Amino acid sequence: MKNLKLIALLGTLAFLFSACSDDDDDFTIVGTWDVQSMVTNLYIDGELFMTDDNEELEAITFNEDGTGYATLDDGEEDAFEWTLIGDNLTIKLDEPEEDDPFEGTMVFQLTEKRPDRLEGYSEAEYTEEGDDGEEVTFTIEFSMVLVR
Repeated sequence: MKNLKLIALLGTLAFLFSACSDDDDDFTIVGTWDVQSMVTNLYIDGELFMTDDNEELEAITFNEDGTGYATLDDGEEDAFEWTLIGDNLTIKLDEPEEDDPFEGTMVFQLTEKRPDRLEGYSEAEYTEEGDDGEEVTFTIEFSMVLVR
């Protein structure tokens, strides 16, 4: 009798866990997302040099065909291409800035994917020669929270 109760309990638990839907099943990135926060941190040789909250970025739209655009507060739109594989969101800018250390491509590790909320993080590091001839290491971190 004790074994029967244990088997019934395990069966019920297995059913409950298999019946729960995974957030990824309901998730689609396609559509327009409002930018709740987009923060950039710049480190020089490991020391925080600057933080920017990117307030001019208002919304990001992901189209079904892998294209999209970011809408700025002045109405300007910056086009990009995107792919989402697992938790890696890759964004490739159509016209990157000349001195862009990402060369127009950023890969965000998504830490939260819900139908109404998307959070991600990206980091890049590069080295340049300083005015004194010494190498200087720059680290740029982006964190974003998008909501619908």
